[in-house]
Amino acid sequence: FLHDDPRDQDFSRRALELAERQGAMMSRAYALNSLGMARWRAGDCDGAVQDLLECVQYFRAHRDLIGISFGIQALSWCAASQAPDARAARLLGASQAVWRASRGRGRPDQPPPYASYAARSAARVRSAIGAARFDRAFAEGVSCTVEQAVDLALGEDGGRGDQTAAASRQHADRSR
Repeated sequence: FLHDDPRDQDFSRRALELAERQGAMMSRAYALNSLGMARWRAGDCDGAVQDLLECVQYFRAHRDLIGISFGIQALSWCAASQAPDARAARLLGASQAVWRASRGRGRPDQPPPYASYAARSAARVRSAIGAARFDRAFAEGVSCTVEQAVDLALGEDGGRGDQTAAASRQHADRSR
């Protein structure tokens, strides 16, 4: 993924299969995150969101802040791609809040691809809703607790009606 290798989805799927065969659930969650990011970059936002929602749910259950951080950040990129609205801006900010809570260990915005994806996502949302509205919503996200950020990412924050929240609710319904 970091090197724009066109085989990133194949490698992620193979990692997922291996983790499932071995019962390595934490590795499975990270493989889902990798697959979600690869699918997002390839333009398959719906598939990416499903993978990322599942990984965030697993990471939440195990209180893996680094995993939660990766998942929410990638979900914020999906939200910016699918529905560049105030919720997407809040989610972009919330991803920063979770990284801060994890004390920045493994912070992904250091490698250039992550920083550029975050910057492009923010620019897309800012352009769609205006700078003032973006800044307000982003600040709301930055002020989230980890729990609030996860609720926002999973669409458990009361919902704002955008596509990512709808996909989150559909995923939750299928998991029941």
